[in-house]
Amino acid sequence: MLFRALEVLRNKYLKGGSVCQSKVRNGSQFWQGLMSVKDWYVKGTRWSLGNGTKIKFWQDVWIDNCPFKIRFHRLFRISRQQEWSVADMHGIEWQLDFRRNLGSEEVLE
Repeated sequence: MLFRALEVLRNKYLKGGSVCQSKVRNGSQFWQGLMSVKDWYVKGTRWSLGNGTKIKFWQDVWIDNCPFKIRFHRLFRISRQQEWSVADMHGIEWQLDFRRNLGSEEVLE
């Protein structure tokens, strides 16, 4: 029974990602309850890298204790790869793509 409920949640809300990556806020009362504590849960979550396909390069905590989008917020703001996984980034040999040339603050960051 529990596995059936998990399968329903995965198919309806997760679309191949994890609870931490889901942006769906409305739905059943149960789902809304999960989403109301998601940000708190994510702060204490750290991913195990594995092959990197399910870990968002900028948004998930996978190195140290802080997501790159917070630690390198200026770079994140101008990145064209905000939704890419670690595997996507590694597949292009860590070639970060920005919407404009880096200013002095971004270079320092």
